[in-house]
Amino acid sequence: MTLLPKILAAVLVVVCCACGVQTYRLRIEQDEHKLTQRDLADATRKVAEWVTAEEYSKLKIAGQAALGQACLAREKAAEADATLRAQIMGMSPPVTITPDEEKKGVSRETRRAVADYLNRPL
Repeated sequence: MTLLPKILAAVLVVVCCACGVQTYRLRIEQDEHKLTQRDLADATRKVAEWVTAEEYSKLKIAGQAALGQACLAREKAAEADATLRAQIMGMSPPVTITPDEEKKGVSRETRRAVADYLNRPL
């Protein structure tokens, strides 16, 4: 019977040591969990920054595309304008004129075409 208290004491010491080791391991895991949570918060913030940067870039791309389309439209209008100007100038080819014709000027159709060209909306 004297052996039982010694065995119980030994088991109690082993259980206490095991509890101490488990408590130590638990604290280590809790610290690592806090670090992981902090890393997760940092990663979430970085994702939000990248999403914002992506949205900003998409807006810039859309703006540049709109500017490009506007430039192409202006170029097309300028080509049409140049064609019209060439047609008007072709209506009155350069010829040697007499002094009477110089006073008379260009034909009515040419004057009208030039006036319409100059008075067109911009």
